[in-house]
Amino acid sequence: MDRNTVEKRRAYRRKKAKKRRLIVGFIFFGLVVLSITVALTLTVLFPVKKIDYIGNKVYSDEQLAENLNIKGKNIFVLSEKTVTEDARKKLPYIKDVGISKKFPDAVSVKITEAKDFAAYQVGSVYYMISEDGYVLAEKQTKPENVIEIRAREVKQTVGEKVDYSDDTSREVVETIINNLKKNNIKIDYIDVKSATDINSGIMNGRFKVVFGTKLNIDKKTDHLCEMIKSIDGAEKGTINLSLWSESDPVGRFIKE
Repeated sequence: MDRNTVEKRRAYRRKKAKKRRLIVGFIFFGLVVLSITVALTLTVLFPVKKIDYIGNKVYSDEQLAENLNIKGKNIFVLSEKTVTEDARKKLPYIKDVGISKKFPDAVSVKITEAKDFAAYQVGSVYYMISEDGYVLAEKQTKPENVIEIRAREVKQTVGEKVDYSDDTSREVVETIINNLKKNNIKIDYIDVKSATDINSGIMNGRFKVVFGTKLNIDKKTDHLCEMIKSIDGAEKGTINLSLWSESDPVGRFIKE
């Protein structure tokens, strides 16, 4: 191979290597620019400036603005889940937050509010509970049409879920509420202080229901609903289901 051919090949390789370095350099530069653009987009750029609040009755727009801390946040990283979790701790009557983004800097915030569903009395104070078990507020009196729950060693912290000392009490309360609600039967109170004397008041004081223990509590409530249908509309009294069993599914109605 002559000298000229060797030089030409060397020159070709140098040119190819230089071209490869340029391509790599352009790719690296592009990635740096892209990274900076993404970082700015998710931090400095697109801050939320305008907020419309929809559906709020318990809290004013000013209270929401002060506690939700949405204004100034980057619109791209704004998360419904995070905002909702934070809101429930600061403003317990907020059940859910929906966010509609209107680029580049506006959002619409739809508030779904919780309602007083049940109450636990501790001393002279009633703790209001939402239907999904969150503690909403302390009140001096129990509102009408709110179920009173009587239980032992229940911890209530506003903004957090009710904490039962044992799962059995929670399961019994939830079963009674779910089954009676399904049959449109109004509950006045549920008493699970004693594991052997679970009882409830229903239909504005018309009936006291004695369940006894938690055994077959779901089937006892089903039986209760059927018994109520067969009792004359003017009659009041006690419905005793404490001896109900699958082998002897009988309840007793004792008139006042």
